[in-house]
Amino acid sequence: MEKGITTKKPTVCVLGGPNGSGKTTFFTKWLSKKFPSIEFVNADVIALELSQKSPEKVPIAAGKQVLRRLEELKNERIDFAFEATLTANWHFKYLRELKGNGFRIILFFLWLRTEDLAVQRVVERHQKGGHFVPERDVRRRYLKSIYNMHNLYRRIADDWFIYDNSEEELSQLVASFEGGRFEIKNRRLYDGILKEVKAYEKSL
Repeated sequence: MEKGITTKKPTVCVLGGPNGSGKTTFFTKWLSKKFPSIEFVNADVIALELSQKSPEKVPIAAGKQVLRRLEELKNERIDFAFEATLTANWHFKYLRELKGNGFRIILFFLWLRTEDLAVQRVVERHQKGGHFVPERDVRRRYLKSIYNMHNLYRRIADDWFIYDNSEEELSQLVASFEGGRFEIKNRRLYDGILKEVKAYEKSL
């Protein structure tokens, strides 16, 4: 996304990816600089605010707070961002509503090359005081997140960008669709993503 973003319409930035893919870090280090005044709705941060000691005990309360705020932002028609694994049906339904209300949708998908890496990242995050996610949930969501990105979310987005976020200090752009132009930046990695999409299809 080297060309920059213009925001004539109200814009929602969706940070998608498996658990542990670095969505919050990506927003803090990069997207917040492109959108300095944008509000970032993050269930993990809200959970930490609700319970500094045990955020894993308050996901339902945090989720309700997120839903309430997202609904408010839709009605206010201002730019905002939120993060999601893209595995819940309501995310897609919500984005369809935004699209119908004239919002521009920009998807940033952060990919990890293996589900083992996703599990490792979540464990490391929790050890540092971050949000906890059970390993079974991380593994269950990994392929579904990639599949839904490919078959649902990128199709509703006006622009989308897929990054390989496997290296902690470097996000590599794999493919993008911007201004009506589709471009593959790294064929090997993009083929790896398509392989995982097919793997999930076989499991259905």
